[in-house]
Amino acid sequence: MEYRLTAPMTREQARQLRCGDTVLFTGTIYTARDAAHKRLVELLDRGEPLPFDVNGAVIYYAGPTPAQKGHAVGSCGPTTSYPSRMRRLGAQDAMEDAGLTFDDRLYGLSNYDFESAYHAMNSLLARRAEFTALFAMSDVIAFGAIRALVSAGFRVPEDISVIGFDGISMSRYCVPVMTTIVQPGEQIALQSIELLVRQIEHGAPAQKITLQPELQVGESVRAV
Repeated sequence: MEYRLTAPMTREQARQLRCGDTVLFTGTIYTARDAAHKRLVELLDRGEPLPFDVNGAVIYYAGPTPAQKGHAVGSCGPTTSYPSRMRRLGAQDAMEDAGLTFDDRLYGLSNYDFESAYHAMNSLLARRAEFTALFAMSDVIAFGAIRALVSAGFRVPEDISVIGFDGISMSRYCVPVMTTIVQPGEQIALQSIELLVRQIEHGAPAQKITLQPELQVGESVRAV
């Protein structure tokens, strides 16, 4: 599907976009990497104004690729923002389906590593955010967040429930055992290879396949 949109865009416009869509924007597109995003979060934590209005803004979160031998410049492509964006949209859709409101003030920005998640949770707690459950966009992020919560005197899951995403093996051996969304890694690999072979050998068109994840119930979510 091809869309022609004008920035800033509305939430309704953003929600209609799907993987593989072609989007032609008219207007201003901002681009930045992790360091710039971290500075924005720090400005928010200090209660200072942002350099631009992020509501509806189009932000191209990209990472440079070093130039290959014989080429003058490198390319610029998406980094970890795509899975983060899709997981956030999925969580947002699920909350709305359950009649809950997604509050941007309770959204913490973190890289996919333990230390970054630890500091992101501390920043969230410093803003005196009130919440009883946390959805982390990866198990590693959940580990860092739990460490910050425990250090701040919170109990998991008695005070705050935590659910991760990915289903890595470590999630089954941490304390408490992590409740997480397990990705069907083997199926993803097999389907990817099959699609690639079809395209190479038979010129098959690009195809989108949705695989169902599995909920791994652990001890990090309080029963209600």
